[in-house]
Amino acid sequence: MATSYPVRQYIVFDAGQLLGRPVIRPLETGEVEKALVAALGSGLRFTVQSLPTARFVPYEHVETPFIPESVAVLASPSEADARAVRDAVEDLIAREGGKRISDIGADPAIGLADYSFPGSVDVGLFGTRDEAHRLVGINRLPGGLNLTGNGVNVIVVDSGLDASLIPFGQWGGGWQPLPSGPVPGTTTGENALHGTMVVQNILEVAQQARIWDLPLIPPPRINDIGGFLASAQATFSMMIQNIQQIQNLPGGPQQWVFMNAWAIYDRRSEFPFGDYTENRPGQAGPHPFIALIEQLAAQRFDIIFCAGNCGGVCPDGRCGPNDYGPGRDIWGANAHPSVLTVGATRMDYSWIGYSSEGPGPGNKLASQKPDLCTPSQFAETSGGFPPNLGTSAASALAAGVVAAFRSNWPQSAVSPARMINRLNTTVQQVNGPFWTRRFGSGVLDASAAAAAMP
Repeated sequence: MATSYPVRQYIVFDAGQLLGRPVIRPLETGEVEKALVAALGSGLRFTVQSLPTARFVPYEHVETPFIPESVAVLASPSEADARAVRDAVEDLIAREGGKRISDIGADPAIGLADYSFPGSVDVGLFGTRDEAHRLVGINRLPGGLNLTGNGVNVIVVDSGLDASLIPFGQWGGGWQPLPSGPVPGTTTGENALHGTMVVQNILEVAQQARIWDLPLIPPPRINDIGGFLASAQATFSMMIQNIQQIQNLPGGPQQWVFMNAWAIYDRRSEFPFGDYTENRPGQAGPHPFIALIEQLAAQRFDIIFCAGNCGGVCPDGRCGPNDYGPGRDIWGANAHPSVLTVGATRMDYSWIGYSSEGPGPGNKLASQKPDLCTPSQFAETSGGFPPNLGTSAASALAAGVVAAFRSNWPQSAVSPARMINRLNTTVQQVNGPFWTRRFGSGVLDASAAAAAMP
């Protein structure tokens, strides 16, 4: 099992202004860095970053978070160095006017900041794709294992794809949602941005995967849970029948991965309440859509769901008034034990405050959800568009890893349940060796997972 306890020290300047009162003398970034180097020795290295997305909670002001304009980051991973920096910052601030550390705005925490606070899902990029791939070990995958996605079909369940943006020869087609949904591959413009981001994350890892479109999700949100599920059940039933027919064609069974970039954010339209979201339809069996997910899992297909964007720190504006925060934001199929449920972390291992938190609802759905986290809120290294946002981006990156693995380890040899187990037990353990409601098992480590296969 991989072990990783990253240590970072964040030093926040001018937080007094953010608290609505002036500091005695604002500390300049270069001035503080110079003083720290003088106090601690030239062996320490700092980087200065503008991070409007960061939210730090110093120990003396737990109820008053700071949203700093800039931070100086201690590059050393040594906990002893981090403690020395904390002590030096306290001494420095005392000399600069006697203000307490929490008033001036240095974060004294050893280790990671509690979480990242983008403010909303669509702002605050931090890092690039190259950095995201390095974080989860994609760049360290063995080159000799043919982890390319060749022969793997990925169905993107989203608001629709633009087929003209799919690489030549990798467009599979799709299914038109019943009774009269959009035609697969014909979504364009702004309506296709979300799906384009999802496909981008998949194909950057599994370069040769074949992409299929199921444009099931109505933008901008699911307002009618009953009507949505009726369409989803009919469309999934038709799709399963078609895939069974494809599986019987000459050439043998193929690999199928279902990437679900959607979640229930607002339960107020559900009737009966909890029928689908908590899987209690008032009868012995599961909810009909949950039963279809179980049918796919029984056929040894991989199913990935995003955790959702209703975390308690900065939930998406679409989240219902009682549908965000711990234990109130991962519902229905997103919490099924047979699916891989993925939350979001930033490039410095900070949990992103909108990423939906466990535990799941139980009642034949899983309590320990999400399973793990992967990066989000990052830009394309080349400056491309669209940006990678939300748990949709994070789960699509995980789906790309699963699709790449299926080129070498088919579903007939390594079941989806075993795949989930391998991914969960080889994570980078950010918060120790136990499942936690924000990170799940930890942060994905594709390289460690590949080494542990089959």
